[in-house]
Amino acid sequence: MKSSVFNSISEEGKQEILDYFENKYNVEVKNASFDMLKEEGLTQSILDHLKVDGKEGVLLMIKDVSFNSENEVVINGLWYMNGLRAMYFKSAIVLKNGEWILKEKIMTGIS
Repeated sequence: MKSSVFNSISEEGKQEILDYFENKYNVEVKNASFDMLKEEGLTQSILDHLKVDGKEGVLLMIKDVSFNSENEVVINGLWYMNGLRAMYFKSAIVLKNGEWILKEKIMTGIS
């Protein structure tokens, strides 16, 4: 996962994040930008729906990650389906008993 946001996370940690989403939601997870998805033919323009195997897809874009402590992470990002369906969010995730758990999720913007 090439991203300035994830510089502090190992390649193994990045893969663990991708595997988590793939297993939790039973979907294909791609490490790709919007432009890369466009090159693969999964969307035509920013106003189009993302399509994967004929189904609507979702682009989860992580804007920044900050560690409040070794047991708490705050993530700012964007959940995007098309130019008219997007939500900016801020999530706090805490490590409890060896498992990362969502502590708080706040919608910070919507389109």
